[in-house]
Amino acid sequence: MEDEVAKVASTFQGDYLISVKLEGSDKTFMMQKALLCDASEYFVAALNGSFREGVERTISLPGCSAETFELFLFWLLRNKLPHSAPDKPTEGTLARDRQLLLSRLWSFGQICLIPKLQNDAMRALLELFHGNQVDILVVEEVVAREPIDSVLRDAVMRDVLNDYICNDHTEMQKDRLGAIPGFMSDLTGRLFDCFDIRDSDDSCTCEPRCFGVRERADVEDLWMVKE
Repeated sequence: MEDEVAKVASTFQGDYLISVKLEGSDKTFMMQKALLCDASEYFVAALNGSFREGVERTISLPGCSAETFELFLFWLLRNKLPHSAPDKPTEGTLARDRQLLLSRLWSFGQICLIPKLQNDAMRALLELFHGNQVDILVVEEVVAREPIDSVLRDAVMRDVLNDYICNDHTEMQKDRLGAIPGFMSDLTGRLFDCFDIRDSDDSCTCEPRCFGVRERADVEDLWMVKE
């Protein structure tokens, strides 16, 4: 144990600040190198050795907004994500914005190799999905950004598929969903992934993409990544 403690403590000896620059933002965040490297091997690789980031003590995170990075900082320092205030129900525009932010945070965790962040973001997303439809803007972003085998894409499409089958979407919503490139082929593919589509219920044992797993007690575990 003493060696482990000494190893962590040694990273703060002679430590220095790193400038974190974000795409499309004038904000620059100054962070301790030791904190960044402790968070992820991605930062270890980028900031050590002869890479430009390590030499210039600056790292750019393309595709990461200031809002996403600020939420990451909160998570990094508090070891949890903030909860919505009880007197502010998460619905409507608030639900959409939070779904978008959490989905972007999950993708940030994927790129930067931070699985615990991904899982915390996923749990928060699933909680939102439980009381709200997946917003169409979220579907558009996730389908465009994530590959077909992405855990995030599976979770989003699984919930959309449920609503689609149960006819919970309006005709306008269906038209918007159908206009998303790649959405219909993905949707139909997931329909055929259910091996017992006519009798799917709580006991369904199909692949995670199957809509029949929606009410299973262990459904959350299907969308977690290995930490």
